[in-house]
Amino acid sequence: MPCATAPSPLLSLTLVARLRAAGGLDKRLAPEGLEHSPYRILSYRSVVSFDSPAGQYALVQRTQRVRFLQNDVRAVLDHVWGDGVPIAHYDHSAGQLEENFVDRNMRHLVIGLRRRARRGDVRTFQVERLAIAGFAAADEWLETVIDHPTDALSREVRFPIERPCRWAELHAGSVRMRIPVRRGHDGRTGIRFRVYRPVENLSYCLHWRW
Repeated sequence: MPCATAPSPLLSLTLVARLRAAGGLDKRLAPEGLEHSPYRILSYRSVVSFDSPAGQYALVQRTQRVRFLQNDVRAVLDHVWGDGVPIAHYDHSAGQLEENFVDRNMRHLVIGLRRRARRGDVRTFQVERLAIAGFAAADEWLETVIDHPTDALSREVRFPIERPCRWAELHAGSVRMRIPVRRGHDGRTGIRFRVYRPVENLSYCLHWRW
């Protein structure tokens, strides 16, 4: 379905209240307050791969390098939404999935850090999840919303050789731009975009036809 055109915070006031009521969870996520980002994203790169023509299974892999801006951060949040079963499998290199909250059709996952983070620490996280039955239509959408200060955002979609991408565009809020469809050496088509200093809480949405 089409994505949002106006910035909307991923953390609603309702969710913030629930985090604060959950035994001090808000202080584990942001010891100096949720109104201040606990880290800056230095680079965010995500690749979505489809291996079957039906699009039944989508492997979502993300590499994220961050610099912490607060002391004694003990957990981080990840946000997942989409059609079908968006989390059939989930793995985060930073630590274990400890809790999750559902708010406004989104799942907000609490990942407990194996090592507490201090201001200035730079870490790289690897995140992998499997989504099932989330991209079944001829026209599909993949939305990205970043809720931290970010230097660089990159997303890529790789399509099965039997079902190539035919057309694609990027929606950035109310702005639309065509995205070239490229074919790799293996015969698979792909689309991608990169944004430097993306706007916080703005929807960056890939729309394609395949």
